[in-house]
Amino acid sequence: MLAQQRYNFEEERDVNLLANDLSDWTGVILKIEGLLNWESPRLLVSILLIVSVIFLLLGTFHPAVLTMLGWFGLTMSIVDFIGPTLSAR
Repeated sequence: MLAQQRYNFEEERDVNLLANDLSDWTGVILKIEGLLNWESPRLLVSILLIVSVIFLLLGTFHPAVLTMLGWFGLTMSIVDFIGPTLSAR
């Protein structure tokens, strides 16, 4: 029973530390939440325009450039996934 109480206390302390660390980001988090919830129809149009422009720009690049960017992204994802596992040993 004592171990369970200690675990709850440590968990509560960790949650409080996380909330304290994120207090500076409250404004950013609220703006992103508003963007994801599409609170304004204007935001939906801007998101669609931004995504369309990105895909149009990608379409103008050569396939070799897109392949290189894809391999780079895949390599970075694998390094990000495997890196902590290897460094822990």
